Amino acid sequence: MKVALLSDCYLPRLGGIEVQTHDLAQHLQAAGHEVEVFTATRGAGGEMHGAVTVVDGVPVHRLAARLPWELPINPWAPPELRRRLVDGGFDVAHVQTGVVSPFAWDSTRVTVGLGLPTAMTWHCMLAGVAPIFDVARFVRRWASCGVAMSAVSDVAAQPLRRLVGPGRSVGVLPNGIDVARWAGGSGGREPGPLRL
Repeated sequence: MKVALLSDCYLPRLGGIEVQTHDLAQHLQAAGHEVEVFTATRGAGGEMHGAVTVVDGVPVHRLAARLPWELPINPWAPPELRRRLVDGGFDVAHVQTGVVSPFAWDSTRVTVGLGLPTAMTWHCMLAGVAPIFDVARFVRRWASCGVAMSAVSDVAAQPLRRLVGPGRSVGVLPNGIDVARWAGGSGGREPGPLRL
């Protein structure tokens, strides 16, 4: 399956969405899927305006614009994003979003407009902004268009469940943890008080 991962922020920026999207791309690729990332974040060498870089074997479309403070925003990206998604023959899109994610939201409008099956994962706590989002109705509109909604925890999913409306589900896609990397050592703890 050919998967487009779409996120305002991506490496080399460091944060939750950036790292989770990178790790998701790695796991999808290891499972045999073809993955490409689309982002409004510049590359490590300042790449933008549609340049394609490769991060750990995954092509990254840098649809960044020249803005102050290298903000990961590009209101001019949708036409080029649409062209690349169509030309790329993607099977599914997975949008990574936060409370304020203009590139992710533009990406969602593009993927829905193309009829591309779309999943959207919310990497944030919506409780404080849920009333505003409820009035704006865009989350409910996307859900009614078939966007599969998920959040990174059950706590994060609760306000999202209210926003998508009755009869629509919201999954939980926990932040990825490689359990094998966190396995305890084989040796026991020395007796006595625990010292940090």
